[in-house]
Amino acid sequence: MLDEDSPPIVTEIDGSIGIVRFNRPARRNPLSLAILQELKRITSALFTRNDIQTLIFTGTDDVFASGANINELAQLDAATAREFSKLGQELFQTIADASQVTIAAINGYCIGGAMDLAVACDIRMASQSAGFSHPGAKLCFVTGWGGT
Repeated sequence: MLDEDSPPIVTEIDGSIGIVRFNRPARRNPLSLAILQELKRITSALFTRNDIQTLIFTGTDDVFASGANINELAQLDAATAREFSKLGQELFQTIADASQVTIAAINGYCIGGAMDLAVACDIRMASQSAGFSHPGAKLCFVTGWGGT
């Protein structure tokens, strides 16, 4: 497992390809508020670069990403829940509208809101070990980020 002191998202540039790697596999790479804000910052910077033609989103080890942290969601009130949902919707719409080709390279578990991220991408590729789940359905809610 990776050290918790390592960055939660690692960005690599290889020629005209940008790679955004979620880097908290022990926690299932959650798309928490802090991660969404960081992802917005990263994608905003990469999408303005003319030398980047493709942006790949992927995970680490056997985890692509999970959606929102359920414990974090439980702490939201109506106003903060709306802002959290809006942030995810705007971020994933920005990914969907990007002029670059966006790819979800799903290397393992793709859970909840991570499926919204995958749907926002132009191309989705899944490894044989990829697994998809939407546990929110059992809790009587769907993600608020646009994929469902």
